[in-house]
Amino acid sequence: MSRAQAVARYLSERHGIAADRLSAAGAGMMAPLASNRSEERRARNRRVELVEIR
Repeated sequence: MSRAQAVARYLSERHGIAADRLSAAGAGMMAPLASNRSEERRARNRRVELVEIR
């Protein structure tokens, strides 16, 4: 299970957000915050961003 999918599942199960209102997509490979030359820098790229859609 991807990190984004795990966060969507957590929000649905623990916080009551309807699952059909959540969409999970990973973008870390396409929009890294740091190079992947060290474990510390790779950790910065492991993130989930929430985007509000109205």
